[in-house]
Amino acid sequence: MKKTLKRISAILIMLCFFLPLSQCRLYQAPDSEPTPEQMQMQKENAATNQYVIFKMSDAFDKMEYKSWLVLSLFLWPLAFVTIQELMGKNKVKWLILIAPVLGAVTIYGITQLFLFTKILYGGYIWIVAMSIYTIIICLEFVQLFKKKA
Repeated sequence: MKKTLKRISAILIMLCFFLPLSQCRLYQAPDSEPTPEQMQMQKENAATNQYVIFKMSDAFDKMEYKSWLVLSLFLWPLAFVTIQELMGKNKVKWLILIAPVLGAVTIYGITQLFLFTKILYGGYIWIVAMSIYTIIICLEFVQLFKKKA
């Protein structure tokens, strides 16, 4: 059960790279100083504000190293699950040792994107999937040290 839940969570985390994570309002400053009539109009209908939906896949640029770092935040859980299943849990104990740290770094990194924005369904899916995955890897971490004691 735990193994299946961990794999499903890792797949959902990877899929969130392509889903809309958040939305925010973007203010576009006018080209010139607005007249009093234009200022009144802006106050009434907020014509210079627009909503921007944020998807990581749209912001990905293969020539920038930062894009690859962000992509790795979405891919490492699935890579870890696959390595554990292929090599066996006992042979890759080092994964269990570093996974909680990577989980915390990932949660911190992605939540920085959600600050001051409205979270969309991709963001909620990511939060739930990453929380489940992190809880499972923390339990594995605790179990590893329980066996040694």
